[in-house]
Amino acid sequence: MPAVDVGYVYLNSLVKIVGLPFEALIFLLALTAVTSYALFFWKHTKFCAIALMLYYAHDFFHHEMIAIRSGVAAILILWGYHFWASRRRPMGIALMVLAVLTHLEAAVVIFPLLLDCLKIRSTPKYVFLTLIGSIIVGNSLDSSYSLFALIDRLATYQGSDQAATLGIFSNPVTIKQLMILGVLCWLMNSKKDKLSTPILQLCATSYWISTLWMISFNQFGILSARGYSLLGVGEGFIVAQIVAIVYDDPQLRRYRRLVSIVVVCYALTTLIIDLQVKGLVDEYRTTFSYVSPSFLRNWQNGPPSGAAQGCWS
Repeated sequence: MPAVDVGYVYLNSLVKIVGLPFEALIFLLALTAVTSYALFFWKHTKFCAIALMLYYAHDFFHHEMIAIRSGVAAILILWGYHFWASRRRPMGIALMVLAVLTHLEAAVVIFPLLLDCLKIRSTPKYVFLTLIGSIIVGNSLDSSYSLFALIDRLATYQGSDQAATLGIFSNPVTIKQLMILGVLCWLMNSKKDKLSTPILQLCATSYWISTLWMISFNQFGILSARGYSLLGVGEGFIVAQIVAIVYDDPQLRRYRRLVSIVVVCYALTTLIIDLQVKGLVDEYRTTFSYVSPSFLRNWQNGPPSGAAQGCWS
């Protein structure tokens, strides 16, 4: 048994013992994830419909349809944040350990937790200085240093499309992250009383670290994207809370319709890009066309190989 991702391995073994079809496993994982996200949003924001809309516009395709193992780790991290922020830290730590056992890169969750323990918040000064530092690091690190060669786990991606450079300001995801982070920092600086909930503070810190991670490792596509995806798991919740603050604040309330329209347009644009430009549904169909309807027939010797393994990455 491999030394990492043992949680994922045990899940596969359990499914084999139970005898579930492959499609049933994927359905149950997706159903559990969607239900967990809905419960989290319902519990922490009154604009839970906006958070769910943003989740369905992007994360559902990337996590529950393609990178399923990463999706399981992401929802474990999100609920780990919930328990950590609720001062039930043993349960939070347990969920985060389980996330790491499901996907090794979930270990990046240690950074926002460390900052939370040190009481370091995502203030404009800290965010600006660390962004400058991450841009310097991102431009200094070059794929010629080849982290893919130094880290055995990443070696299989070397030379593939997933090892491509994402860029910094040429990457629209970076621009989106910086815009949301900028608005969040401004609100947290001027509306501290409305942004004082521990869970939002923790998710904001994690989102800050996700942006730094993506910029710093932009030369190493898969490493940058996975860390950003796991640390930025609270994006839908953060945006929903920004909308809630605009609706609740007397000074900002006049902009509520404009902000709502911008958020809906952002969700629709993201959805169109994922479906039409990136062709995620076609990728989903191509990936699963390698897997027979019978889980038992194809999994006698372990998980599917080749292209089909991409859905579990």
